[in-house]
Amino acid sequence: MKTKSMTEGKSCSLILKFALPLMLGSVFQEFYTVTDTVIVGQFLGVGALAAVGISGWITWMLLAAVQGFCQGFSVLAAQSFGAGKTDNANVQMGNSLLLSLIVSVACASLGQLFLAPLLRLLNTPTEVFGDALLYLRIYYAGCPII
Repeated sequence: MKTKSMTEGKSCSLILKFALPLMLGSVFQEFYTVTDTVIVGQFLGVGALAAVGISGWITWMLLAAVQGFCQGFSVLAAQSFGAGKTDNANVQMGNSLLLSLIVSVACASLGQLFLAPLLRLLNTPTEVFGDALLYLRIYYAGCPII
């Protein structure tokens, strides 16, 4: 595998090549949200759309936590890789995968326990409470995949 040094060459080009996948990931997340909204609004109605809307910041909170864990795990591996200690970087990546699995299962489980109280705390209207809870339960069940 050929590795490109991030310390040699034009910095603007290097940063853009590095950041482009991150930006594309954010764009695709927004496409998911828009597509979800269109499909739910067109085929399931206003009540279901309200349930998805109420769930918005709760789903964002999960994604932010997952993204934070991923960025935190990458620091030690990147330092090892940059220092030329690829064996150590591989061990740290393996550890991060294991810890990510544990944390994602914990997030999914805790989410299932606390979603209903959280929706009550947000004063979710009773007419959309059930749909919002179902949507969030499915979303949080997918946390290990995310």
